[in-house]
Amino acid sequence: MPFNAIRLTELRKQRCLSVYELALESGVGQTDIHRLENGEYRHPSFNTVEKLSDFFRVNMETFRTKANPESVRKWRENKDKVYEKRTDKSNTKGKYFTEE
Repeated sequence: MPFNAIRLTELRKQRCLSVYELALESGVGQTDIHRLENGEYRHPSFNTVEKLSDFFRVNMETFRTKANPESVRKWRENKDKVYEKRTDKSNTKGKYFTEE
């Protein structure tokens, strides 16, 4: 079963952590976390899932189960908003990414 990106994002935000902070604390690379949360990396290694589950103190199956439809809808809406911010060419300072 593919990795559940929504659960990772929810757990990280519940603890008020940035992707960078989670990477430092968990031992999982920042790029890997970013790709996992954005659904670009759907089948992480056992070690990656183990590190995340150890850090959050949850069972590894937490990241392997299906999400409920409401969580998926919210995740997709938020992902679209972040993408729009990234591609907004009116932002003259070049800050296209905002973490919510």
